[in-house]
Amino acid sequence: MSTAVLNLALDDLSRGIQGARPEGYARAACAREEALPALRVALLYGEQLCLPAASRRLAVLSGRAWVTFRGEDHILEGGDCLDLMRPRDKAIISALGKEELFFELA
Repeated sequence: MSTAVLNLALDDLSRGIQGARPEGYARAACAREEALPALRVALLYGEQLCLPAASRRLAVLSGRAWVTFRGEDHILEGGDCLDLMRPRDKAIISALGKEELFFELA
């Protein structure tokens, strides 16, 4: 997928989740209280992505992720979630290890 196509997809996702309410910052089990629109993304080792500021939740489906959010680094593995509480703060995610990282962004 080209960078332009990926940016377009992330922009569309940002517009689609503007009304979602952030519920604080926590690394916890993935609670699906609301049906939020989701985008599934795959990253290879060495790739990184700046997540849209409107993102509310990041759920790692498989692989390992290094996420930098609000000046803090987080290592997430399959099944881990990260709630992103401030809509104006962006997060950066990259894949760790040699296996692909699959995650869901809502």
